[in-house]
Amino acid sequence: MESKSSFKKRLIAVGGSLLLAAICIGGLATYLLSYHQTNADTIATDLSDGSPTIVMFYNPTCEDCKQVEVLTKKLNYTTKLNPKASQIQHVYINVKSSLGKKYVKQFGITETPTYVLVTKNQVLGTYAGTDQNQITNLYTNYEVKN
Repeated sequence: MESKSSFKKRLIAVGGSLLLAAICIGGLATYLLSYHQTNADTIATDLSDGSPTIVMFYNPTCEDCKQVEVLTKKLNYTTKLNPKASQIQHVYINVKSSLGKKYVKQFGITETPTYVLVTKNQVLGTYAGTDQNQITNLYTNYEVKN
């Protein structure tokens, strides 16, 4: 029979392990559901090839960008599971970075968040704002409604 003190030690060890696991999972979820600028080579390739690409321009300090961050990332991951979306690329560009400034100028971006649907360097549509229906429509139907 286990003594009370060894039971408490085991309970504390298990509780500590569960807490550590919860923190790690929470940290991973936060990382996965936050913006990270896509690297330069991937951006150039995705914009120029024949696959439609959704480009999301964001500013790390923009409150509106933070408001749609989780929705945008969830839609990104969800569309990757959709057979219709197998060729859709997703690019994130930080407007404050030197690389981002190049694309801000190229696409004439004046506010964040801005979503641009591009294929073969041709803009098919642009949406700037936080309307969840507009953003969802872009990620599920690959169109921008004006």
